[in-house]
Amino acid sequence: ARGAEADGDAPMAEVQLPSVFHCLAELLEAGGDAAVDKALSTGGLLGPLWRQLEPAGGGARDAALAAVRGAACSRRGGILVLRQTASGGAADPLARLLRSSDARAKVGAFAVAAQLCSSCAQFAADGEVAS
Repeated sequence: ARGAEADGDAPMAEVQLPSVFHCLAELLEAGGDAAVDKALSTGGLLGPLWRQLEPAGGGARDAALAAVRGAACSRRGGILVLRQTASGGAADPLARLLRSSDARAKVGAFAVAAQLCSSCAQFAADGEVAS
């Protein structure tokens, strides 16, 4: 019976996921390294966000991109995003979205890339070195 309930909840969870990711984006952007550590490192949310960037990720891709961009606002989040991207190489979903013919996907991916560039420039100006 428990499994049937979980299956019945799947459509509702899919509808709510974009809202959850948009809230997460706001928290990550405003919360800095502490929020990133709790949500992405300790909470393990980077994997689920990254899976939404895959072609079969579902309807929450744009919201997941917003959350990844929010994470890239902090030093710790930028490092996590860059490491995740580097581990995927050319097959990385973010790299794929940068080359996408879907304008929304491309804009979201470029927003992440721009935030990474902006954050890195700010950290360099502040004398912080990424590790």
